[in-house]
Amino acid sequence: MPAPSRLALWLLPLCFLIAGCATTSSKSDVSLGSLVVERLSWMDDVARYKQARGLPVTDPAREAALLEAMTTLGAENGLPSTAVRGFFAGQMAAARQYQKEWLASPESSASTSAPMPDLQGSIRPALDKLGRQMISALAQARSSSDPKAVADSTRRSLTEAGYSKAVIALAMDGVELGLSR
Repeated sequence: MPAPSRLALWLLPLCFLIAGCATTSSKSDVSLGSLVVERLSWMDDVARYKQARGLPVTDPAREAALLEAMTTLGAENGLPSTAVRGFFAGQMAAARQYQKEWLASPESSASTSAPMPDLQGSIRPALDKLGRQMISALAQARSSSDPKAVADSTRRSLTEAGYSKAVIALAMDGVELGLSR
């Protein structure tokens, strides 16, 4: 599956804000969905890096460290650990699924001539920043009077960005766990 272009991913929130695509959900709802999409938009670069280095898609140590860091940050923002862990476990599962799909696509073999992404210097710092933004957006979304609208908005964002049903289902599992009270 070809990766959605980063330009399209940056323009997606504008559709909601300018063109009136949003429903009655609040701005934070769009934020959560656009952040989920933005995080996934980095996964082709992550997959390319792992492919070039012969690394597996799954990195249990990194995932455990990320869950621990996000749980701590979530607690600092008043979020229950089960909501944070569920949310990020879903996002990581969606990321792994997308990486597997990307690695199986013709695009993965065509990208060998592209410059190698910098996992430590660019990608991880960007993903860490997104993680912090996602914690804030999750806190706002959990305080929403209509969590279903948050979930619906996020699903729409993922669908419009062109992700597979499998990626969307995993990401939405995390969103629903993150929003459950």
